[in-house]
Amino acid sequence: MFFGLSCAGFCQDGYPEDPVYFELGQGDIEVQGIFDIYGGGLLVLTGKKAFINIESSLHERKLHFFNSKMQHMWTKPLLENYNAGVEDWSVYSNGDYIYFITVPHLPGMTLKMNFTQIRKQGGKMRKFFLNDNKDPKSLFIDEDNIYVLRYFEEEDFILTNVNHQSLEQSQVTLKVPPVRNSSDIHQNKRWDFLGFANNSIYMYKKNVSVRAGKEYSFDVIRVSREGRLMNGFNLNAIMDKHYVHPSNNPHLGQFRPDKDYKKRIFGSLDPTIASYGDIYLDVETDMIYVFGQYGKKRCGKLSCMYDGVFLQKYNLSGKLLWKASGAFLPIFKERDPLLGSVETNRFNKRLMDIQIDNNAKQINLSLINVKKGSSWAYVMKFDHDGNYLSSIRGSSSERPYVKNRSYNQDPFNYFRYYYYDSYYKHDKRINTGGEFRFQELANLTPELDMGYYELFSMKDGEVVFEKENGRKTIVFYYVKRDSN
Repeated sequence: MFFGLSCAGFCQDGYPEDPVYFELGQGDIEVQGIFDIYGGGLLVLTGKKAFINIESSLHERKLHFFNSKMQHMWTKPLLENYNAGVEDWSVYSNGDYIYFITVPHLPGMTLKMNFTQIRKQGGKMRKFFLNDNKDPKSLFIDEDNIYVLRYFEEEDFILTNVNHQSLEQSQVTLKVPPVRNSSDIHQNKRWDFLGFANNSIYMYKKNVSVRAGKEYSFDVIRVSREGRLMNGFNLNAIMDKHYVHPSNNPHLGQFRPDKDYKKRIFGSLDPTIASYGDIYLDVETDMIYVFGQYGKKRCGKLSCMYDGVFLQKYNLSGKLLWKASGAFLPIFKERDPLLGSVETNRFNKRLMDIQIDNNAKQINLSLINVKKGSSWAYVMKFDHDGNYLSSIRGSSSERPYVKNRSYNQDPFNYFRYYYYDSYYKHDKRINTGGEFRFQELANLTPELDMGYYELFSMKDGEVVFEKENGRKTIVFYYVKRDSN
């Protein structure tokens, strides 16, 4: 064993030795959510599943905050009473505050959004509520306020601001230009939320020509917090000689109304504008990424032939920094025929997401091919200069907890567990220290059955955690980052 420390619960008071091992959750206490925190650290939600009856639902939960060195800072109870069996959870944070947001649902209605504001230092808690509705919405945060941006049918976007200190609420209407659509090109029917950076709201509209294959771009506009339109630009993201193929993307943080972003894992549906790649704003580095899957030939009426993934990087002025692509490995296409070819109307089984690891200077594109019985997962890695590094293949299974800002019922709530024999065939230099150390443990002690894992990367170190079979706990492994 290579642990420097092994214990249950929270036992490291000082700076943890490298690496550190501990468990969170025992008996009938389950880990229900793990969330990234601004500036480094994790917020972990534990508790029992609620007992529902006609009168009330008592949710006994706790929030645990760990800093970027995985030191336990505080634990706070989260006691809520409401008669609802389905909830959406999300977490937003800045340098001083953490917000844990619960949206309970009843058949035919949604209750108020429950906000729990927590001070990072000391854990002081305050609660407040906002009226919720079925209108699509996005949330974001800065040093002054937490914001709720709602979309309405007539191109009106209502921004609700809640001040961190006073909790006072105010509203503004965003002044955005009308959307002009072309019958020859698939386009968004309205602007969509991209992200918040430079004290500005960035919104976008996608333009795709499926038949011609010569139009693939994103119109981006910048709007102030006061609702004033500032400027805009176009990202020409065309794939040159290749075609952008449909995939099923989570669109985390975006509005996702059903009519444009309807998502199902099983079954078939026609591609929409949302299906052809995706766009993502990394607020840590103020960079925009466009990504998706491509093929050398246009999709036919019956089948699509997929050749790989593409990735493009732009700054917030719309300047192209680089374009890159990575082909699917032939051995993976042999093992998983669905990776290279799929029925045209079954694109929704190709789940795709992006993870930006600025600490390891890597960009990972995740792809899951969902099919009944088993699902194959792939991670294709690029460095920050767009150089393709490696591909990893493994199996996929649904997470037993919520990760990051995804919703409880999000079909993209999946994790990967890798087969180490195929993983080790690749250059170890592309693996992070935490991944390497965990692989080492799994290979030295196979009886522990530690094949599933996920990785959180922070400035001071990496946290690798896994769900051991038959145990209602998650085991964490902290590996300090190499200072060199």
